[in-house]
Amino acid sequence: MKSQLFAVLTRRRVAGLAALFGAVVVLAMFAAVVDAQGQPKLPHLFWGRDAGQYSGATITAVNQDGVEVLPAIEGGGLVNPDGSWSLAISPDDARTVVLRLTLGATIRETNPLDVIEAEFPDEGLSIADFRPVLTKEIRVIARLHPTRALRTLEFNIRVGGVDIDPPPRARYLGPNERSNSWLQSSPIDAGDGFWVRVIACKRDNGSVIFGVRVDGHDDFLPRGRVFRSSVTHNRWLPSTPIEIERPGSSQSVVRLGRDPGCDDTP
Repeated sequence: MKSQLFAVLTRRRVAGLAALFGAVVVLAMFAAVVDAQGQPKLPHLFWGRDAGQYSGATITAVNQDGVEVLPAIEGGGLVNPDGSWSLAISPDDARTVVLRLTLGATIRETNPLDVIEAEFPDEGLSIADFRPVLTKEIRVIARLHPTRALRTLEFNIRVGGVDIDPPPRARYLGPNERSNSWLQSSPIDAGDGFWVRVIACKRDNGSVIFGVRVDGHDDFLPRGRVFRSSVTHNRWLPSTPIEIERPGSSQSVVRLGRDPGCDDTP
């Protein structure tokens, strides 16, 4: 009887081991399939806790294509009164991001951060990692030239209330220039690494729309941007101000003048 009972127990034990081995094989095969298909991409959590002087600021993420991406978890991106903040970004939306802190007119940005492999100290990202964004305020200035042919326009730019001197070499729009076509001045050194060209387009009615073209930027048209054909004096007239910041290397630049016509918007 004992030997029969032992034989039954042995068979059961062998069957159990076989089942366990089969389960292990199935799990291994499943793991291999998951591996082959790629592991799930979990959101990466960016965070910090020493931004108290920027309480109420918003923190957004701009990906490698210059596109602002939505947080993977709702409610992130706000600096709390104690200086803490967090922002979760999905690797499906970005390979790298620049984090941008905005509080009123204050803008600070980080260097590009890797979304998949970024590692931070135990205290998270410091506010010192957010650098002030360099901005430049300029105005386009225009006048009827006092000695050149009738209704020849002269252009320059004004930076911080000071007209750039020397002015650009190519800065005139003559009365015989064709209408509905964008023209540009020669480059102007606006300081701090900004290079600017005045752009202008004459309408059929004789008025002229003007703006600026900044290296690495889109074209900009100020709100006050029309030199009217009714102007008869030769005093310098300024545009409304244009505030620009140094662009990222991945920014896609939009230029006016690809199609005929003086388009009112960049």
